[in-house]
Amino acid sequence: MATTESAAPQLNDVDIVHLAQRKQPSNSHQQSNVSLPPFLLSPHCHKDLLSYLHSRAASPSPSSAVCEYVISLLSLISLSPGTPTVCSLLSSLLSSYTQLFPSLPHDSNSLRTIKNFNTLLIHVPLEDLKLVIDLVASDLSVVVSVDDAQLFDLLPQCLELIRNAEEKGGDYVNSVVDKILDSKWSKGFLLKMVSIAKEFSFLDKTRGNEFLEKVFVGIKTVDLMDLPSLVYQLLVLASKGFNKREIIEGIVYFFGSELGSKMASTVRQVEGTVLLHVNFAVKQDPSLGKEVMGLVKSDLRAFNHFAVAVLLSVSRVRRFSESSMAILKTALLTAYRDYKFTKECKWIPDDIKGEYLKSVKVVEKSVLRAVNESNYGREHMVPSILQFGFILLESVGEVNCKELGNSNGLLGIEELGIQMLKTLFEVHDMARNENASVIDLKVLTQIMEQIKFRILSLKPELSRPILRLLCYLIQCYPYPMMEHIPRLKELLDYFTFMDGKIASYLVSALLPLIRFSRDLRDYAILVVRKAVFRREETVRVAATNSIIELILAEKQPKGDGLFSLQDSSSQASCSQQADIPCSMGGDLFQELSALLQRCLYQQAKVKQVVYQGLVKLVLADPAIGGLVFDFLLPHFLQFFKEGPDVQLGVSSCIKSENGKVLIQEPLDCLLSCISWILLLQTHGKTDKLLDSIGACFGFSLSQENEDGRNMSTEVFSGAFLKIRKFLRNANLEGLKPTQTVNNGRYRPPESRVWFMEGAPRLYMDVQPPTKRLREHLALDILGQTHDASSAAVHEEKWKCSALILSGVIEVVLNTVAMDLEKAADQKVELEKEIMQFVDRHDSLAKEASTSRQSNAGKRPNLRATAKDATDDIDSGNPKLIQEHTFFLATSSIHQLLLIALKLYSSESSDIEATSQNHSQSSSSKTSKNCFKIISFALNASLHHVKSSAAVGNEGPMKKLIYGEINMLGPPLLRLTLLLKPGSNVATSQRKKESKAKRDAEERKEHLLLALFCLKEMITVSLCGSCLTHLLENLLSVPELEHADLHDECDQASEIDDQDIKNKELFIQKYLKPLLTDLMKLSAFRTVEILCDIMLMIGHKLPCKWRNSHGAWAIRMCKTNNTTNSSIAKSMVRLATSLSSPPTDLLVAQEMLKELLKFIGPNNSDLSQVSEYLVVNQSTTIAIASCLLQITDNVIIDMDWSTKKLKAASQVAQKTIHHNQNGEHNLGFTFEEIVYSRVKAVVEVLSSFVLMSLKDNQAEHFLRLTARFYKNLALISKLKIAPKGQKQLLPSLQFQKLVELTCKELTVPLYNFVAEMQQAQQENANSKGMINKIKRENKCIPELIFQIEDYEKHLIRLSKATKMNLLKHAKRSTCRDFKILDPTTAVVGQDVPNNVGNDNDNENDNENENENENENGRCSDSEDGNNDGNGSDKVLSHEVESESDAVEDDRASVPTVKGVKRSRIVHDSNDDS
Repeated sequence: MATTESAAPQLNDVDIVHLAQRKQPSNSHQQSNVSLPPFLLSPHCHKDLLSYLHSRAASPSPSSAVCEYVISLLSLISLSPGTPTVCSLLSSLLSSYTQLFPSLPHDSNSLRTIKNFNTLLIHVPLEDLKLVIDLVASDLSVVVSVDDAQLFDLLPQCLELIRNAEEKGGDYVNSVVDKILDSKWSKGFLLKMVSIAKEFSFLDKTRGNEFLEKVFVGIKTVDLMDLPSLVYQLLVLASKGFNKREIIEGIVYFFGSELGSKMASTVRQVEGTVLLHVNFAVKQDPSLGKEVMGLVKSDLRAFNHFAVAVLLSVSRVRRFSESSMAILKTALLTAYRDYKFTKECKWIPDDIKGEYLKSVKVVEKSVLRAVNESNYGREHMVPSILQFGFILLESVGEVNCKELGNSNGLLGIEELGIQMLKTLFEVHDMARNENASVIDLKVLTQIMEQIKFRILSLKPELSRPILRLLCYLIQCYPYPMMEHIPRLKELLDYFTFMDGKIASYLVSALLPLIRFSRDLRDYAILVVRKAVFRREETVRVAATNSIIELILAEKQPKGDGLFSLQDSSSQASCSQQADIPCSMGGDLFQELSALLQRCLYQQAKVKQVVYQGLVKLVLADPAIGGLVFDFLLPHFLQFFKEGPDVQLGVSSCIKSENGKVLIQEPLDCLLSCISWILLLQTHGKTDKLLDSIGACFGFSLSQENEDGRNMSTEVFSGAFLKIRKFLRNANLEGLKPTQTVNNGRYRPPESRVWFMEGAPRLYMDVQPPTKRLREHLALDILGQTHDASSAAVHEEKWKCSALILSGVIEVVLNTVAMDLEKAADQKVELEKEIMQFVDRHDSLAKEASTSRQSNAGKRPNLRATAKDATDDIDSGNPKLIQEHTFFLATSSIHQLLLIALKLYSSESSDIEATSQNHSQSSSSKTSKNCFKIISFALNASLHHVKSSAAVGNEGPMKKLIYGEINMLGPPLLRLTLLLKPGSNVATSQRKKESKAKRDAEERKEHLLLALFCLKEMITVSLCGSCLTHLLENLLSVPELEHADLHDECDQASEIDDQDIKNKELFIQKYLKPLLTDLMKLSAFRTVEILCDIMLMIGHKLPCKWRNSHGAWAIRMCKTNNTTNSSIAKSMVRLATSLSSPPTDLLVAQEMLKELLKFIGPNNSDLSQVSEYLVVNQSTTIAIASCLLQITDNVIIDMDWSTKKLKAASQVAQKTIHHNQNGEHNLGFTFEEIVYSRVKAVVEVLSSFVLMSLKDNQAEHFLRLTARFYKNLALISKLKIAPKGQKQLLPSLQFQKLVELTCKELTVPLYNFVAEMQQAQQENANSKGMINKIKRENKCIPELIFQIEDYEKHLIRLSKATKMNLLKHAKRSTCRDFKILDPTTAVVGQDVPNNVGNDNDNENDNENENENENENGRCSDSEDGNNDGNGSDKVLSHEVESESDAVEDDRASVPTVKGVKRSRIVHDSNDDS
């Protein structure tokens, strides 16, 4: 062998390279024929072979030289790598190369060399592998770039070989990994470690988290261009199952927070590439998509613009399309709901409220930023953005965020969806203009297709936000929208099939584009022309509205947005509003006048729309007034005949069809239209009116009219004056017939044409009719009767006639009141005229009031009561309410109120004067007229204020009719103070006649109505954010004298904030004195309204001032002894609602303690006096009900807070790369606040449980207590640490809460249930008791289950913490109640208090009964065929097995499913 080795030829490095090339097998068949060169087997040659390596490393181009030599030598070694001498050569070569690597160039040659080493590592001895590992990992400071870390490609396989080969190899591997993790990483080393980490299969969970922490700390130093590849490697690592959630969290947080603060274009491009990688990774591994959605779903703090972009990108994967959109929508809605709740919640601190406000703003900004950056390599997200934008628009009704969008800079759901789609169009339109060849996205086309589809398919209430979007796009982007006119035409084709309001709004939205495109205008006219001929009334109304809007569009100046669907308070801003030239030539009114003429022959609602529209036309263009009069004149002359007397055809306005009486012609609306146009056309008499509205419309209404319009104007003016004179002098009370002629078959002469006149006169008669004819002329007016049922039809026709005439009187009253406002003299005559009209309206309204519920009624009657008035107008969605017909303007109602005040103030002196003359007739007449005008003015004010809230848009008609509606406030308040019993006027009106009592009742009704008007005005002002202006007007009224409140008024006057100052002064000067006085008079309805007003204003005050009013209300409850339950309930609610937590529940506890004196266990002493005088024997039921409702509201708050505690607990239980120091402290503070609130609820419920509550109250108490224990169970469960995590000790406050609950609530609660059931058993045969027992047999098992569930979690927590949390709990062997037959149950049976109180029993049985406890909810199955006695069931504590049950009772007692007996609550080791 020595001879052979010495004889081996010496080869240089070049020869070795050539030899390796010759030894390279050309194919697999030659592999077996290749022999190992002899020099490789000689150990003496190894030194020479290694010297060649060093010599080549010193050459001018070491990279290629070393690479060529090492790869050649490795190829020869691979021929027989298992030979010992060859293994030794391989180890020496690897060690030498590792030592030389820092001095060699790091390029593709070195990387190729290392890859060849990697293939032969399995043949290297373990000790040599460890030496190589130590050399590689010895000094990481030299690793700067990725190429410097090429040797680390050897690390995964080396460590894996050592771990598998040695028994303790794992310890060595862990030490190497720990050493690497403890060292400082450069950005190059970080990239290398991420790329090879997928091969580290030996990493455990802890070291994996440490590895990711190093990665996401060092990722901030990585170059932008390296980020996409780094993220891709991380996603590959996650797809291998390596800490998926942590990797997704780190990526989302880094790009959303760290890198997200950089707004450079390069950063956006990098994010776009990363999003593509995420999208591809989710397609390959769907579990990554679930982790992305789970991250946002579990923690809203992870919601940032990149998280939104990731979800939008993932939604392009089909299986995640719906779930991704649902997660985004839920996150948004949750943020809005949480902020809305915290904003209105009194017990949540301001800093926590600020956090939720910040969270909502972050969510909105994140969504908009994700859309704004969607053109940077993210074009695949465009369909998802479109879909999500429309999903938000459809979700508007799910969260009422209207009030949120008007404050604190929030957009709200609807505005956010519109801004998303608008931004999407702007971004991609800009990119398309810059480089049309690269980006050719038809975003607007896709938006228009979605708009068209959704308008046609959604319900009307969901279509409105879509129409707002269309309106916005047309206003802001008219020129791009011109390309989509064909689609808009297709949408118009469905006009007759749409909801009437939606169809009308569609045309309104298209108006800016119609003004630009004559083709679209002509098509719209064609569509509405067809719609006018449709049979459906709603379609005709919509078509008529559209005709008016089309004509108005021609009259509007450029850029006027009066026709948008957006309110002035919520219009979106547009930086590129286009100037749309008006290209519609000619006069569209004259062109469409024939179509409007046809509308005058359709239903009454259609005619009302026409009349209102004509007034709008004159407001928009005063010069058109003459044409409007010419248009109306032929139609008007059908109901008005020229002559010496007024001849007004009212019966022609009414028709009967199929036994139903209908108003065919709204004559009052026609006259209202004429009167308004006359007022706008009159010169020199309406200067004040014109000045108030001229600035809004941009024109002067006092300009000279053209001469051609004088004729029709004079005709209408003369006719209106004659009607006014007729109604003033007519005796309308004699118009209604009191008897029939010829059995209701009176037939007038056929040659006479009947018209109603002042002293009813036949149209063709020269002489007045006879007295008999006067008595029965109403039959002529209403038409002939032909059957026995005509009497009822005749009555309905008369009511319709009276309704029309009352409307006509309102129109005339509006004109007279405006004349009075401008008149310099003759005011007395005008006031008398107004009183005459009010008297006539009163007599007509009495007849027409009964028709309000009939089919003939077309509008609410102003003589309605306050309660009825609240139901007349539904203000829930005012934007979709069609405009009503209003005949009285704000200024007219103001004049009526002033007249009422004047009459009421002067009535006292008139009464005294008449009493001295011993004449009561004039006094009675004055009082009667005074009450009539007060009633009329108050009802008109109430209707007017409520209707102003229904008309949401700021338009010319609203400015004209409503104007400054706050001017009604001061006269209403003055009238309220005068009507208050005990005022100077009221006390002077003491009469001895029998009418005094009736007058006093009327004054009470008027006071109630006046307060209701004030309440509605304040409500409307709060919605419109103009309460300060209203209160400033109200404070001008002289206040009531009240000595106890002078100091408070002085303190309020020193407040700097004007808004707070006005609220304080109004409460101190008016509300508190009124409340004090009216409580003494037991005026419960007025007290309720005053309390509501005080609550509305008080909730807008800061905590300091609100608490002061709460303290005042508490004093009132203590000092005022009232027996009226409504007053007591209102004052208790006021005292608790205006007191900030924890005072509110402390007050409730004190009142409950006082209630125990009357409805508690020791209530035999009826002479007891309460500390709160408002609590007495007469008010106990009402106050208990009020306090139950207050407790119920607090438990509702608990539901929300418990969910937030659960979310915070889930976040705390996982590792998330956030700065949690401040957030942890804030979460801990919130938890302590919740515990404090829950403790107060326990104390409140512990008082209820000692009371003898009535049936409904007891049932209410059981249900809310069950909900309370459900929350307690969840809170207790959250204190238990999940498996694998350290169990923390519960806080001291939690321990006190558990102790208090067990001692004060749980133990007495069982006795409460038993006593209640025993009382039911005693009264089992009473009426209604059977159904009550059935209901409670459902709620009582639910309560018991929730108590057991709560205590089950306490047992688990006690075992985990080694603390006995249930030492004060009642441990019974039976926690259920059995259903017993009332006839066999033992009455008065003692209830065991502590059966099986030993804690040892629970330990012995906890495994035995665990499954029973988990399914312990009891539900009853009731047999409908059971008799009464069989349905009477009681619940008992008696311990009894199922085998001991009475067999004879089974037929009569319904079976109960799932009732488990002889069981206790046990711990469950499997319950998490």
